[in-house]
Amino acid sequence: MSLAAPFEHLRALAGRKATGELIACDQIVEVHVFLHQGRVAWGTSNRSSKVLNDYLIEVANLDHDALDDVAAECRRTGARFGETVVAWGLAQAEHVAAALRAEISDALAGLTELVGAPVVFLPRDEVFDERWTFSIDECLEGVPDIGAGMCLARRIVELVPGHHWVAGASPRGSLVNEGAVVDARKADFLVPLTDSLTRTSASEVILRAPGRGVVGRAAGNDQWVYAAFASTSGLGAMSAAMRSLGQATSSVDRLKPVIPGRGDDRLLEPIDLALDATGELRAGYVIDRVGAISGRGPLRDPAVAAVALELTTFLDVDLGPAIPIDEHELSQPTNSITARLDACWLCGTRARSGHAVWLAVVTEESAGFAAALLATVVRRIEVLARTTGS
Repeated sequence: MSLAAPFEHLRALAGRKATGELIACDQIVEVHVFLHQGRVAWGTSNRSSKVLNDYLIEVANLDHDALDDVAAECRRTGARFGETVVAWGLAQAEHVAAALRAEISDALAGLTELVGAPVVFLPRDEVFDERWTFSIDECLEGVPDIGAGMCLARRIVELVPGHHWVAGASPRGSLVNEGAVVDARKADFLVPLTDSLTRTSASEVILRAPGRGVVGRAAGNDQWVYAAFASTSGLGAMSAAMRSLGQATSSVDRLKPVIPGRGDDRLLEPIDLALDATGELRAGYVIDRVGAISGRGPLRDPAVAAVALELTTFLDVDLGPAIPIDEHELSQPTNSITARLDACWLCGTRARSGHAVWLAVVTEESAGFAAALLATVVRRIEVLARTTGS
């Protein structure tokens, strides 16, 4: 069972030319999609279970009694409904194909609306008539361009207060915007930022401007959602909602690898003290302006250090075009970032001395603690940097 976005799960199965039944459901919608060598052979949804019958009645002039007889025969013999309709001479093959496609499109419409719903795929050795199988894109022509990203964006608009705007990706790659503030600059800001963030190793990135917040990049085959909030109070709810999409896949087109240089270990004293004071903190890093890095702690891992270097670039992103920032906030501390990795959570910001400071914790519950601890560690590093001339 998976909690990835069901529609993206279906696309992945189709890409592997799988044969079997995909089942996805939440408390309201239940969808079944049958695949034959990666093509959709059948689909049903409890939202509208009579699409096939209604289509045949309308187009082929069949009556309910005839279709009931076909259904009874199929239950008795295990024959396919569409094949039986044609074999009995009740409708032409093209009419059945069009009816099947309408039924499948209705099922896919239900599937695209499920966000974070349980998904299970049951491999089956069934054989379907290839004349009546379809590619996913063929069936999407009549389906609204919505999906996990867009549905989640709408849910955030409805459920999380204090947002400026929310944006997400649809199945066909459209940029979908929802929110109370219409600002043409946000699209120009989002596109390059999204392109860069989706090439990092982080599965979720939260960027905070002074007193504001942007949550970025959620899961499910690089589906993503962004939101800008009037305060940081909405970040927790948004972050939890994003994780309902599952674990993000790292893009093949990764950012150019960074090669860390050796940093100044004299600046690690505040991190040493923090490591001694709490077991929740597992590592800390200090990065100077030229990318030299030094670290402490049992999780002082080269892979984690490399991600810290990747994300340090985003500490200097001007979030002004995306989030209205009051004049009195411009003098407050710079952006901070919380990022989720396979191994841990990273929290980082840039000190006034120019050094980037990152702390790593291994549990989601400790991410907020690390962000609070970060402010104390940064202040001590700033003092130490002035006294040592680093």
